[in-house]
Amino acid sequence: MSNSTVWLNGALLPQSAAGLDPLSHAVLMGVGVYDSVLVRGGRPGFLQRHLRRLADGAARLCLPAPDPATLTEAVASLIAAHGLRDCRLRITVGAGPSASVQPAADGNFTLITLAPLSPVNASAALTVTPFRRNEHSPLAGIKFTASAENVLAQRAALAAGFDEALFLNTAGAVCEGAFSNIFLVSGGRVVTPSLASGCLPGVTREVVLELCASQGIAAEEAMITAAALHEAEECFVTSSIRGIQPVHRLDDRAFIAPGSITEALVSGLKAEQEIRG
Repeated sequence: MSNSTVWLNGALLPQSAAGLDPLSHAVLMGVGVYDSVLVRGGRPGFLQRHLRRLADGAARLCLPAPDPATLTEAVASLIAAHGLRDCRLRITVGAGPSASVQPAADGNFTLITLAPLSPVNASAALTVTPFRRNEHSPLAGIKFTASAENVLAQRAALAAGFDEALFLNTAGAVCEGAFSNIFLVSGGRVVTPSLASGCLPGVTREVVLELCASQGIAAEEAMITAAALHEAEECFVTSSIRGIQPVHRLDDRAFIAPGSITEALVSGLKAEQEIRG
């Protein structure tokens, strides 16, 4: 097998042979969900957490949830076929063709791909995008495939010299990054937007909150005002691929990166990844 191998609906195939129906709702309407998983040393990190989130998102889009045991085996076989030890793994579940907006009875697909890791900067610069997350959307909190909004926000951020775009929601509260969750540290307390903000229930976000509890660091999920962004002492973003990334700048506000609490959580996450994968 080569680095162009993918897993599609139960089989390892060359990427060139893995055809998807051009009339599927996944292709035409973006009806699909995905999860990205960090692979280190051939081990997919927190895979079962990712599979649970994938199943939840699929159910909300009326897609059948793939069997976790089948996907676990598929992930292992694809990693072995590639021979890549450190990479980015993506699992995509998409809707098949249908003559209406109703879910298709069949034709849905599950695709697993691997890609080399891109370098992650030691710290990040964020800018608040003028776009807004709709916390009332039926897609709020789903990692769905129709991500043009994220891509456009991120392109604008990069063009302006930043690393990540930060979304507020329609109420003006802090929500999430284009491809990350956000945390603030104030007075020794860690806070991240609650899921009611419309943010994605990030796997690394979940692990960080558990780390705070185990390390005796006060932490909460809450509504965060835009003003709080400029009052915090530390700031960091999280995702499965970047892990915990300290923020050194948010628009015109500079932060020490990493701050002491951020640094402690970075060490804790590294230990968790080594133990549990």
